[in-house]
Amino acid sequence: MTVASIDVMPPAELTGQAVLVRIDAQDEVRMRDSLSTLAFVADAGARVIVATHCGLPDATPHADAVGARLSELLERKVGKLDQWKGEAGVRAVSHLSEGEIMMIENLAFEAGEMDGDDSLADALARLADIYCNDAFALSHEIRASTVGVAKRAKRALAGLTFERELRMLEVMLGELRCPSLAVLGGELSKEKLLLAEEIARRAERTMIAGQLALAFLVAREILPSSALVTAEMVTIAERMMAQARASRRDLTTPADFTVVDGKTFERLSRDELVMPRADLQNVAENELRSDQIICDIGKATRWGWSDWFGPARTIFWHGPLGVCEIDLFCEGSRFLATELTNRTWPELHRIVVCGTSLVGSLRRIGFPTERIRHLTHAGGAALHYFAGRPLPAVDVLSQVSEAKPEPFRVLIPLNGSERDASSLHTAAELVSPGAEISLLHVRSGPDEEQYPDLALGLSETEKLERRIESERIFARANAILASRGLLSARQVAVQGRPTKMILRYARRMRAELIVLVAAGGLLSIGARRVIDHAPCAALVARPR
Repeated sequence: MTVASIDVMPPAELTGQAVLVRIDAQDEVRMRDSLSTLAFVADAGARVIVATHCGLPDATPHADAVGARLSELLERKVGKLDQWKGEAGVRAVSHLSEGEIMMIENLAFEAGEMDGDDSLADALARLADIYCNDAFALSHEIRASTVGVAKRAKRALAGLTFERELRMLEVMLGELRCPSLAVLGGELSKEKLLLAEEIARRAERTMIAGQLALAFLVAREILPSSALVTAEMVTIAERMMAQARASRRDLTTPADFTVVDGKTFERLSRDELVMPRADLQNVAENELRSDQIICDIGKATRWGWSDWFGPARTIFWHGPLGVCEIDLFCEGSRFLATELTNRTWPELHRIVVCGTSLVGSLRRIGFPTERIRHLTHAGGAALHYFAGRPLPAVDVLSQVSEAKPEPFRVLIPLNGSERDASSLHTAAELVSPGAEISLLHVRSGPDEEQYPDLALGLSETEKLERRIESERIFARANAILASRGLLSARQVAVQGRPTKMILRYARRMRAELIVLVAAGGLLSIGARRVIDHAPCAALVARPR
């Protein structure tokens, strides 16, 4: 599936554009993955708005903390937009300097983010000329900031890491080299079992460990029950085993396990005990007892499973094989990762090792992960891709890049005088209803963008008066446009020398036409300067 990435745009076309970049800042590794995209758009002179959703329900960081760390990694200032919704957000973005980076508040505080709320997606889309998704790990989910905003954006593109991750999955898993092998571990859930079912239909051999194996142990009555296993999960496991037998595909669980008793496990979980390895028990599956905690795959399983790496041609591994939070129980994953690198060759094997828990534990215990050809935190997205499920965030980028024509962009400068009506009526006679009309209220005075301290010195009363004045001018302009069946897409109020402001925003908005009005029927010096230096066509209307 083809998606266009942000680097297809020449830097000159990004200059002055407002670019909303959705990153994944759940941990520092994923935050670092987005640095190349952020640096690319900032270096091109774009005005960059960063959005993310990160943290746990009981520990959700505010954007200030995320921005501070991002600033350290990028080695450039990352600010925060305190008010980013509605007209306040549009105005704030319009005042950003070229190359400036600002974060909006952590979307974990927005109730509609996870539900794909339309109003939140609308608010995000209003902020930018270009939307850029660099959170590939979330591409299997439907969120307001990944799918909703991409549907509404004027232009939607993939980030550099997003595009690289997708391309690698397509190369490794798009057309399977047979025989194919899947190793599935990690946490147990109904959704993951259903994904495992689809994967087991694709792979010639599927090996299941971690919590995921509990459903099969209960289904085979090796374990009488488990608090983690529901009746529905047992039904799915039984169905998978029946399908494997019918299609003559191999579906296996570990032949033996590393186990400890419940009390010892609790102590280890609290770091209260450094246990001698002699206390670990290695038991066959038929020797498991209900008072034992399964912590890892056993020694026989490690050797037996690793023997299948060499003959395979496609290997997909998702999730740890043991309790990855405790280093002592990462030995099974470490052993298989070592054998995977020893028994495979890039020329013959296509390998994907994925999942935050697995990748994080391998790095934590010091495994040289650079020896694995494709290793990614995007475990959920990789699972869905290998299972043949859709990736909504990828699909929407593909559809948008193929289908959305660029609108004709018109800039109409306003100063609050009666002559504004002439510009508006002239523009209405020229453009079609599909045009993107931007209204620019220019207040003559010192350049607020060049001298930002001037705005900081205004009192709240002065700020309110200015806002009311601009809103009055925009309301009158929109009424004229509405009478002709048109509506403005953007309204920006600025202060500075009018000619300079008009040229600056014409470039930023990539305007294709500027509509001005002559003063008293005569072409003013300012209008002539705009015509001479404008990056697009400029039309001077006669006053009516």
